[in-house]
Amino acid sequence: MQITAGAHQFCGLQEDGAALCWAPAPGATPDSLLRPETSGKFQQITVGDAAFCGLLDDGSIRCGEKSFNGITAAPEGNFIAVAAGGQHACALDAGGSAVCWGRSSNADANDSYNADADADADANANDDGRTTPPSAASFIAIAAGGAHSCGLTFEDGLLCWGQNPDGRADPQPGPFQQLALGVNNTCALRPDGTVFCQGDDSAGQSSPPEIRFTQISLGQEQGCGVTDAGVIECWGAVRPETGFPAGAFTAVSVGRHSVCGLRPAGYAECWGLAQSPEPFPYYLRPANVPLPGIDAATVIGRPVELFSWPDGRIAMVDRAGLIRLYADGSEPHMVLDISDRAAAGGALNMLSAALDPEFDEFPFLYVYYTYTEAAGGNAPVVTARLARFPVSSDAIALQQDELTIMELSKASEHHSGGAIRFGPDRMLYLGIGDDYKPRNAEDRSVLHGSIIRIDGRNASAEQPYRIPDDNPFVGQAEVRPEIWAYGLREPWRMSFDRQGRLWVGDIGWFNQDELSIAVAGANLGWPIFEGEVCHERYWDDNQCNLWPDLTAPVYTYSRGPDNCGAISGALANTRYDDAVFFSDSCTGRVWALTSRSAADWHVQEVARFDYPVAALAADANGDVYVLTHGHGGVFRLDFGE
Repeated sequence: MQITAGAHQFCGLQEDGAALCWAPAPGATPDSLLRPETSGKFQQITVGDAAFCGLLDDGSIRCGEKSFNGITAAPEGNFIAVAAGGQHACALDAGGSAVCWGRSSNADANDSYNADADADADANANDDGRTTPPSAASFIAIAAGGAHSCGLTFEDGLLCWGQNPDGRADPQPGPFQQLALGVNNTCALRPDGTVFCQGDDSAGQSSPPEIRFTQISLGQEQGCGVTDAGVIECWGAVRPETGFPAGAFTAVSVGRHSVCGLRPAGYAECWGLAQSPEPFPYYLRPANVPLPGIDAATVIGRPVELFSWPDGRIAMVDRAGLIRLYADGSEPHMVLDISDRAAAGGALNMLSAALDPEFDEFPFLYVYYTYTEAAGGNAPVVTARLARFPVSSDAIALQQDELTIMELSKASEHHSGGAIRFGPDRMLYLGIGDDYKPRNAEDRSVLHGSIIRIDGRNASAEQPYRIPDDNPFVGQAEVRPEIWAYGLREPWRMSFDRQGRLWVGDIGWFNQDELSIAVAGANLGWPIFEGEVCHERYWDDNQCNLWPDLTAPVYTYSRGPDNCGAISGALANTRYDDAVFFSDSCTGRVWALTSRSAADWHVQEVARFDYPVAALAADANGDVYVLTHGHGGVFRLDFGE
């Protein structure tokens, strides 16, 4: 919710009111003398040169664990704001009165945060005025710099106190709406978004660009701000190591040689001599733990699915038509090998597999795959097949007893979908792509572009599946009764959460991918919308507005130069904050989508891998696995519980 950068550490205010602090260098830890206590909830936090201070929900102030220049000896009272600077801090009460403290009996003339400390200052007295605000003034905001402090008055003017060798503490009439203090300078944001600065300008830190900002922050020799376009621009000594990344930000905080920005999704990104904090509520250590006791090289190939076998082994599904079991101290056990479907110049593409949820009573393995057959001089014939195999007591799928539950003729080998999932109702759900024909997704007389719901438990060659009576379109003319939801382009992965909701990750075309919740009868919008964007190749905005009762996505993922598709979503996981995990197939980035309320969804990046991500999966314990192609193998996310 808030970030603050100081000289030696950085802190963020989390949504639950807890403060999380981290160190400026990879591998380091925050100074234990500055670390906030864990009890209580903060409404605001601040980090200066030598102290963390926070404003608690009850209006009191708590600072670091050990006194340093008197900073941690915060005054008692009811306050509305607090600011920490160079060996001092200030607070503002509800009546607008300012109180400051610090740099007292053990003050040092060699002020570590004040590059131009007054050589004539008494080292053992608070004589520079930084902790002596004008007693008759009333303020609406307050800030602390290296050796000076300032406030915005009720008349929106600027009033400062403390050291003033270069005009940094000169009064100004304003009006101003936000205040930022650096080590040796002062800047304020005007109502029109332009920035006024005064004080030391030896490195250009008091010469901001003539553009509009919504928020600003100052450090030692540089300043940064969030522009009205939502990007960060900096000025002053913007060294190569403190350059700023592209993309959208909502806030920025500048430390001595480091900068932290707050992304719209709520996670901090730091650069310069800073490291970024672990954004997920769990400390993440991505570990190459492909499977228990199995070397990573064993699973190199094209894994697309992973699930727990009833005896505790891990089942790995390979796109080449193989399903193997892995366990400690043993060679992989082959459950199914249908790679021979690719013989005679054809091709096979294994997409998904799942066990019957009551495997002890119904020992069946369900598999969804496509296969291609040559057709003389004509184009090859592509078929998508949902099949069921009985499984022997020694975990071997009886290939000779394969039962075809459903076959779909396809015009293309693309957009087949590919996720078999069993719901809490024990019904089989299958996500099917639009067969590279967008209008299929709105045509309910075909199964392409939909999620189907069937019962295949008592299947036979004569009746390979049963259609549940409560399917939403049963009995409607010219509508396939198997359809549970429709309006999908390429539902590559989906899963049920703790509440029984079906999460679907649908791959977009050029603009947006989406994570959605599919309910009975839902129209998820493709190709009318691509995510939240009216699909310009088929409609215009006016036509899109004519379509009623479309189910909007919960979260959309925009395409760009650094990403290409969230194909590995959506993995609902009950173990970690009921998060829904998804990933980009190009960058190897993994995110977690969590809910704070019914309408408030929060996205945080939790991992990044050097290989293309094919899918995400979970075992029976709720451990999250990242399945990569190339030479990456399979990774388990270790959240260090």
